[in-house]
Amino acid sequence: MLATWMTFAPCLLMIFVVAPYIDGLRCRTFLNSTLRSITAAAVGMLVSLSVWFAIRTMFHHIEQVHYAGLTIDMPNVATLDPWALTLFIAAAIAMFRFEFSAAVTLVTSSAVGMILLAVGLTG
Repeated sequence: MLATWMTFAPCLLMIFVVAPYIDGLRCRTFLNSTLRSITAAAVGMLVSLSVWFAIRTMFHHIEQVHYAGLTIDMPNVATLDPWALTLFIAAAIAMFRFEFSAAVTLVTSSAVGMILLAVGLTG
C-alpha cells in the first residue's frame, strides 16, 4: 500500500495542483516547448512499455542480444502464442474500427485471456 501511495499520490497531486495553470503556461514560448518535450518523453515511455509487455505476452521465449553496448530483447518467432496474437488483433480492431473504450476493451480482453488460460489454450 505504501508503494502504491508513493507512486500515485505525487502524480495526482501534480495533476490537481498544476493542471488548472497549464493553459496559461502554454502561452509562454519557453514553457510551451518544455511542456512539449515532457509530453514527447511520456509518449516515448508509454510506447516502450507497450512494446516490452507485448513481446513478453505474445512470445514464450525471449533472448537478450548484446550489441554495441545495448541489450535488445529478441523474441523467438517459433514460440509465438497464436491466441495472444488473435486477442491483440481483436482488441485493436475493437478500439480503432468500432471505437470501443479502452476500459471495455481491457475488461473484455482480460476476461477472454483468463478463459483461454483456464481452458489451457494459452500459457
